[in-house]
Amino acid sequence: EVVLLFLHGYQATADELVPLAHALERVVSPHRAIQVLLPQAPGGCWWSIEWWSYLAQMFSSEASQAKFIRATPAGVPEARVKILELLAAVEAHARVPRSRIVLAGFSQGAMLALDATLASDERLAAVIAVRGVLCAVEEWARRRARRHRGLRVLQIHGMADPMVPFDTAHWMRELLEKNGARVTLLPHAGGHSFGPPQMIVSCASFLSSVPLS
Repeated sequence: EVVLLFLHGYQATADELVPLAHALERVVSPHRAIQVLLPQAPGGCWWSIEWWSYLAQMFSSEASQAKFIRATPAGVPEARVKILELLAAVEAHARVPRSRIVLAGFSQGAMLALDATLASDERLAAVIAVRGVLCAVEEWARRRARRHRGLRVLQIHGMADPMVPFDTAHWMRELLEKNGARVTLLPHAGGHSFGPPQMIVSCASFLSSVPLS
């Protein structure tokens, strides 16, 4: 069995991911037992964002983008602790080792999924990042090289995303691959969304094939 924890995006609810969870369960279950868990962030966000400041940094100069991805946003360390505690609780109550847990996220949830995965003392089965953006790149690189070589990562990103520039998806892939991850980047023509139905099929295929121990 694989357990999928899917973290919602900024100013969203876990309920919005229910149709996606059902679709993934339907496609994956003939090949592998799967349980999908949808945690809810208090107030609809994992940490607060100064929205206009974020947009100004991400859609201005490359130097501004580089400054953003090197910083650790305020609230991320606290959110990271909560997700690591959640992973420990899933291990204890579901009796599933961390090596059978996939941590996924959409947008802000994708940032947190990657951050928490790289902070874990034990390697997870895989990570799925939908519309994710880098942060704390030097820290991520150190953690990646130290504990998580060979980590499987699936990235899904829209080429017309108005919130997270598509170029940043390549930066994330390069950082992770440079430090030993096995990354699959699936672009599509859409915007800030999961994408067309084919993305569900591709995501389900990834979940069905990722090695478990």
